Amino acid sequence: MADDRIFPFLLETAAVLATFVHPNHIVYLCSWG
Repeated sequence: MADDRIFPFLLETAAVLATFVHPNHIVYLCSWG
């Protein structure tokens, strides 16, 4: 069941990329958390 590891990895990677592309999103992510 590699998907169980790949999917979370993709989500984390997408989040990191989004952070570098749009640093302002950090504020929104912190607000949600």
